[in-house]
Order: sequence, then structure tokens, then C-alpha cells
Amino acid sequence: MKNKKENLIILIFFLIFVFVLFGESIITGKMVFGHDAVNIYMAFTHFAQQMIHKYHSLPSWIREIYFGMPMIASSSLLFFYPTDLIFILLNIPYHKVYTFDLIIHLFIAFLGMHLYLRKINLAKLSSYFGGFAVMMSGFILSYIYAGHINNIKAGALIPFAFYFAHRSFNEKKLKYFLLTSLVLALQIFATGMQIMAYTMLGILFYLIYFLVIENDSKEKTKLIFYFIILCLFSLLFSAMQFLPSLNYTNYSWRGDFSYNDFVSWSFHPFELITFLLPDFFGLYNETYWGYMPFVLTTYYFGITAFLILPFFTFSKEHKKLSLFLIISIVIFTILSFGKYGLLYSLFYYVPVFNQFRNPSRFFYLVTFFIIVLSSIGVDVIIKSRDEKIYLIKRLKWIVYSLTGFTGIFIMLFLSGSIKSSIISSYLKLKGNNIDILILDKILNGIKYDLLFFIIFSVIVLILLFLFAKNKIKSVFIFVLILIFINFLDGYRIQRKFIKFEEFDKFVPATHQIIEELKKDKEPYRVMNFEQVFGPNRGIYYGIESTGGLHGLAPKLYMELLQNGGLNRLNVNRFFNVKYYLIDREINIPDFVKIASFNNINLYKDTKVQQRLFTSNKVIKVNNDKMVMQMMLSDLFTGKEIILTDDFKEQNMDEGKVIIKKYLPNKIQADVETKNGTFVINSTSYYKNWKVLVDGKAYKLYKANYNAMAVYVPAGIHSVVFYYDAFDIYLGIFIGLVVIIFFIVILLFKKDMCYNKKEV
Repeated sequence: MKNKKENLIILIFFLIFVFVLFGESIITGKMVFGHDAVNIYMAFTHFAQQMIHKYHSLPSWIREIYFGMPMIASSSLLFFYPTDLIFILLNIPYHKVYTFDLIIHLFIAFLGMHLYLRKINLAKLSSYFGGFAVMMSGFILSYIYAGHINNIKAGALIPFAFYFAHRSFNEKKLKYFLLTSLVLALQIFATGMQIMAYTMLGILFYLIYFLVIENDSKEKTKLIFYFIILCLFSLLFSAMQFLPSLNYTNYSWRGDFSYNDFVSWSFHPFELITFLLPDFFGLYNETYWGYMPFVLTTYYFGITAFLILPFFTFSKEHKKLSLFLIISIVIFTILSFGKYGLLYSLFYYVPVFNQFRNPSRFFYLVTFFIIVLSSIGVDVIIKSRDEKIYLIKRLKWIVYSLTGFTGIFIMLFLSGSIKSSIISSYLKLKGNNIDILILDKILNGIKYDLLFFIIFSVIVLILLFLFAKNKIKSVFIFVLILIFINFLDGYRIQRKFIKFEEFDKFVPATHQIIEELKKDKEPYRVMNFEQVFGPNRGIYYGIESTGGLHGLAPKLYMELLQNGGLNRLNVNRFFNVKYYLIDREINIPDFVKIASFNNINLYKDTKVQQRLFTSNKVIKVNNDKMVMQMMLSDLFTGKEIILTDDFKEQNMDEGKVIIKKYLPNKIQADVETKNGTFVINSTSYYKNWKVLVDGKAYKLYKANYNAMAVYVPAGIHSVVFYYDAFDIYLGIFIGLVVIIFFIVILLFKKDMCYNKKEV
């Protein structure tokens, strides 16, 4: 009965915390704001729902951004992740369930940590502390403001990954290895590939720990064999996402990932102070003066966990595990330093890992390990209550350390050393003198951080002292107060990353410019759409823009953009850029002003090429560099086809083409030509696109650096360009087979157990 009451109270605490965090959204219906959530995930989910419910097709290709790009393959659409797939199939707008989705993953993080800590033999109450601590950590809550829902979901799954990994290595049962694989696969489905790779590395470290403490060589061999299975099945379970993503790797801009890209967002060692004083370097870009380009997140997870850390040393039961945790914390912290450390550079030569930037995300694992260690500390405090002398001695050591740290910091602050350091560092890192108002904000942030650091430290120490002196007799009350203090400390920071907005503010139901553009029923593209409406907004309206926002933008498009290709009128005409939104009056031949709304002028280019057009002006060059040079020259008219592949066709005519069907992943047209002609499709080139002429497969050429073309022989023909999603369907087939295999394994093991009982 006592346990039921305690569990009920813990559940009530969880619900209260959730309501405090998201109550405004729950009551008013406002969405929780996140930059990428609004600009990327909600927009892409809307697109996926359109593909499923309107076109009855997988969302394999999106045409509204970057001249078109793969969708599932480019790893920003969480299509196969369970909660997202349910919302997509139910056709619920994601902004209406975003808050609910976040709450689900807070609970997943809490439950996973609780189960893991229980499995390493911590008391239930100690495990509850760890669960709430990880739920309130910065790598989950602060990422809400950045809108990185993929990383939030992948991060929330880390405790479950270690829970099943622990059971795998400890019990050496195949089903737990497969369950670990399934959790890692879910991280891939969440398109948190970087977090999954780091989690896998952490589990590898965990395996090494078990190999060290395991004495039986046969059992060690078994562990290694099962770990290989774990790695393999994590890819097989996630094959429907992993295969198309792997297929796309060299087609994204990260295919030529430079070392500078690789080490970007490295965490400077000086910024470790933000784990105690989170606002020291500034929480947002306005006041941030640290070593990264900018920040929208924090890895702060509270002072409480750090204050309890020293108590883990009492534990004999967890001595080896504690040593593993300390070593892991040190290694992963050094890795998070990126270019400022010695280890991270080695990963530049490791496949998969060399595709990631932002090494600071190693703090996902560091946070997990520190909270596990502090939970062990809570457990030791609870179980060592009778050893008052030791507890008081440890408290004295903590008080002396905190007094020394606080005293030195106050002296530096009052002497002006910190102020002068900020001024000089700002000039060095930002390249300009700091504004006095920004300096005042930074100094005030540090002052309040220090004040709260002292207040919460004193409160926690008093609580520990009262518990050690048996003034607080109930262990349950002690842990509840500790959880509540940790929540208040975390909330004072994390609430700054939880903001609420009306979705209509970002995507108006109707707009005059949109209505004007909708009058044109032919395929076309619009330039500067993002500058007026915001990134990826065209997806909601079915408007194809020339830009977009995506972490893995197509390589060919980005190279064309960076070389100034989209600044040349004839290049734009080739790529079917028909409309321009411009904030001034212009006078360009063949441009017609269509309308003007709120100082934004809508112009139409009357000389633009259609999405599909024919041409007999074909030029063969040796490489892509020469293609780019020709397109950027004044001789390029937008009507030529420039190829790097050989072709034999001669005496062609211009022919005629009429589009009969225009879908996101399929374009069908009728072509008429007397002598043969080339048909150009100015959709971004990607190897999964195929072409049929009268139902027969024809060669698809990469034309004009980032478009497609096919030679059509003399006569009247039906031409179909279509996106071949074979890799996605193959992945779905593999995933289903593996899941069936997993179910069979579980049933087989169950039958074996029944047979043993019968015997």
C-alpha cells in the first residue's frame, strides 16, 4: 500500500512539473515554439500528410524547396518514428500535437532512467531522482527552443538504450540485445543519427566495462558476438530509414564535409563553467560571447546533481561502475571539446562520424553519466544514514569547496576582472567592441546566476544536513524535497527555452500574394519567397521556391548557389524561376509587375523556360567544373543543354512537349518531334529519378549541373519522369522481416521456458 501511495505521488509530481512547463499550451492551445520545429519539422510533416492522404504515396520527394530533393532520405522528416507516423496517418496537424509529443518523450526519458537505475540496484527513490533529473536536463528541454525535435527524441531514448544494454551484457540474453538494437533504431527513425552514433559509442564503452569485470573468457566471446549482432540489427531494424539516408549521403552538401565543418560548434573547455553558472557566456545569441558561432541551447541540468556527486565514493557496491562512469565522463567531455581537445580529430577519419558537426552533443552522454553517478550518490546517502559521521565529514568537504569557489568568483567579479575579460574576449571572438547594454545584460546574468547558485547550494546542503541529523525522518519526504529543489533550479533556466506562440502567426490561412500566385496553374518557381514568408513556408501553400531550410541540403544545388548561379537571370530562366518577390521597383526587360502588397512587389518573367522543355542545342564538356563555367558565362541563354556524358544523337529539332500529369514524384508528358530531341526536366538531379519513354527505360542524363534530360527519338511519345523509391521499400521489407524474426525469437524463448517448467 505504501509503495502505491509513493508511486501515485511521484506520478502527481510528474504531472505538476509537466503542467508548469507546458500549462500555457495545454490551456490555451498555443503551440510550443521551436525554430526548426516550425520551419522544418511541422512543414515537412504537413508535406508528408499531403503525400499520404492526397496522393496516396510515400513522401519520397519534395518539390517545394531547392528545386526538389529527397525527403525521407534526407533525414529531416521523422516519417517512420512511431509518434510521428501516427500523427501523419491520422492527418493531425503537427503543431496541434507538438506539446503532447514533447510530454511523451519527457516521460520516456524519466521512465528509461528510472528502469536503468533500478537495474543497477539503486533504491526506487534514488531512481526517481535520476528520472526527474534527466527529464529536466538541458539536452532535452533547452532544445525545444531550437526546435530540434529529432535530437530531443533521440536523447530521451538514451536511458532506455543503456537499460537494455545493461540487461544484455549482464544477463547475456539475445532478446535484450535485440531490444537495445530496437531502441537505437528508434533513434535513427527520429533522424537523430548523430545522437545514435554517440549512444552506440557509449554502449561500446559499456561493453568494454563488462568485458573487464567478466572473468569467463567464453562469456566475453559471447558478449562480443552479441554486440556485433546488436550493431547489425540496429541497422536492420531501421533499414527503411537507414538505407535511403545512406543512399543520399554523397548527394548532400556534407558529402564534401571539410574539417572546419566537422569541428564547428566545438565546446571550449572554459565553457564548462556553464554547468554551474549557465548564463555566464550568455544563453542566447544576443548576449552570447563564447567560442561557438551562436547558441540557442544549454546543457545545464542543475546544481543539485553536482552537490550530490561526492557521496558516490561511499558505495562499495557500485565502486567499479562508478569508476567506469568517471572515466566515461572525462573521455566524452574531452570529445565534446572538438578542435580544442586531442581526441575528437581522430573521428574525422572514421566513416559516419566524419559526417557530424557540433561535437558539443557528446554532452548528451556526459549528462546521462553524471546523473547516473549523482543518483548513486543519492542512494548512498539514503543507505548510509546511520553513518552520520561520514555524511557530516563529506558535507563539510563540500561546504569548504563551495565556499572557496564562491569566494574566489565573487572577488573576481567585484574586482572587475570578469568584466575586463568579457570585453577583451568579445573583441577577439566577435571582431568588434561590445555594446554597453549587452555587457550589462551579461554581467547581470552572471550576477543572478551566482546568487541562485549560492541559494540553491545552501538549500541542498541544509537539506542534506537535516537528513544526516535525522531531523527529516522520512526518506520519501527527503527525496521528494530533493526532486522539487532540482526542478526549481532547472526550471529557472529551462523556462527561458519554452515559449508559446499561435501557429497562425507563422502560417496565415490566406494571403494576397499566395492567392495571386495560385492563379497560375503551370509549374513554376518563386524567388525570394523565404524572405517574405519565412523558411519552407511554401510547403504549406504548395508554392515551389528557389530556397529552403534543411540541414542536409542537396550538394549540387548548394554549389550552384554558392558560385552565384542563382544571381544570373538566364540560369534562373533555365530552372523555371517565373516569379520574383522584390521590395523595390525594378526595370528589367521582359519582367512584368503583377501586383504589390505591403511594399512587396510581385514580378513575372515572361521569358522563363517551362518545367519541361525541349532543345536541340546540346553541348558536351568534360566535367562539372566546365558545366558551371559555361552556365555562369554571358554566352549561356538558358536554352542549351550541357552534358558531361557522351551522346550520339544528331540533326535534332526542338520538338514540342505538353505536361499531362504533374505530381511531386512523377511528371508525365507528351512529346512530339520530327528528328528527335532532348527533353529537359529542371528538377534537381538525383540518382533515384528514372525516365520511361513509351513505357521503356531510357538513359537519364545529368544536365546543366543540377537538372535532368532524356533523348526522345522521332515521333509522338509518352515520357514519364518518376522517383524510384526502391531503397525505401526494400528497407521496409527488411525491417518487417527483422521484426517478425524478433517476435519469433521472443515466442521461441517463451516456449522453451514453458517446456522447462513442464519437465
